[in-house]
Amino acid sequence: QLVLASVVPFAVLIRVGLADWLSGVVIGVTLPLIPLFAILVGLHTKAVTQRQWRLLARLGGHFLDVVEGLPTLKLFGRAKPQAEVIGRVTGDYRKATMATLRVAFLSAFVLELAAALATALVAVEVGLRLLAGHMSYSTALLVLLLTPEAYLPLRAVGAQFHASTEGAAAAGD
Repeated sequence: QLVLASVVPFAVLIRVGLADWLSGVVIGVTLPLIPLFAILVGLHTKAVTQRQWRLLARLGGHFLDVVEGLPTLKLFGRAKPQAEVIGRVTGDYRKATMATLRVAFLSAFVLELAAALATALVAVEVGLRLLAGHMSYSTALLVLLLTPEAYLPLRAVGAQFHASTEGAAAAGD
């Protein structure tokens, strides 16, 4: 995915730039925004995911201790307080999981929005130049068909990053 993300956008940029230099400039200016947003959101995602796995490890360890010591806890009447502690830890894990999902959805939204706005910007400038008669229909069609393809591999890398972060956090534990 990283190879595609490094080759395809530049190939599209070169082809669009040869067909229409102004659209090439717009794509060239907006293309670095996708990795920039992905990096900013990715740093936050990594921290949230690591927190989630720490809480899961704590919950699992505590639950195992309670289950192993259940006969002793019942004997001394301490089973109910431990059940409340497990409930609190489970609530913390639920909150951490929801925060991780929120970050994942928001990061996907940010990447999609940036790509959609960049594509819309190219479409508007192409449409205005078509209206004024400064661009041929075949060139406009080429530019409009290739523009989304410049951003697609970068958005896919962002999606793959979330999967790899989750896997790396699990492997680390």
